Amino acid sequence: MDPIRAHWIAPLLPHPTVPAAPLSVSIEATVTCFVTGVIECRYDLSGTLDQCVMPSHSRTQRADELWRHTCFEAFVGRPGELGYHEFNWSPSGAYAAYAFSDYRVRAEDIDAGVPLITSEVSESQATVIVRLRSGTWPAGPLELGLSAVIEAVGGGLHYFAVHHPLKRPDFHDRRGFLLRIA
Repeated sequence: MDPIRAHWIAPLLPHPTVPAAPLSVSIEATVTCFVTGVIECRYDLSGTLDQCVMPSHSRTQRADELWRHTCFEAFVGRPGELGYHEFNWSPSGAYAAYAFSDYRVRAEDIDAGVPLITSEVSESQATVIVRLRSGTWPAGPLELGLSAVIEAVGGGLHYFAVHHPLKRPDFHDRRGFLLRIA
């Protein structure tokens, strides 16, 4: 394994205005930056996962609107800049990458390459790991916002993030990009 340059772990908290029932789920997110430039995002879930829609891994392919179902996300920007990138990953292997020039203003899509996505899911635990090649993220110091959308069996989406700065779920708000990487 490559030597580690930075490592960060934090719980993802449910949005306070979205009813928790029927879910009783906790999520811990980990970001590991390796000296080689590879970045790994890991999401560990535990709880009543039998109440969550967790698609099994089929194949890695680009897809849009992953947020409409269970997916894991990272928002990445440079301090002091308005632009940022959004990365989405599904346990199914589907992924997406977008660039924004300002808050929710889409720029040209980015070619982030094909991530390596692995997932293990049981009734009470799940782990989704995404490894991104060097150069996927913007260069220089970074601010990250990690989040997850969990779909409940029978319908309804639940929103988790390190920080929810607004009264409605919105992972694009830069005040939620709390992780700092030099």
